[in-house]
Amino acid sequence: MAYPSFKNSTAVMTLKHKKDTWSAVNQVSGDQGKLSQGWFVFARATSLCEGDVCVFELTNQSPTVLEILIFRSSDYT
Repeated sequence: MAYPSFKNSTAVMTLKHKKDTWSAVNQVSGDQGKLSQGWFVFARATSLCEGDVCVFELTNQSPTVLEILIFRSSDYT
């Protein structure tokens, strides 16, 4: 469930993986959220593949920074 202050909002945030960063837009509608603009660039730059798992950690609230850990499916097959 989204927090009330985030309902129906759009916010720019920073995605961080290792030493690299990307800007992305987080769109929240009701109790659902999604990363939009910038997510594709992040996924391509980090070579995300189907089956990979991303873990998001909020490391800074203002401005919003999400540290992303990637667990590669190829490491477990």
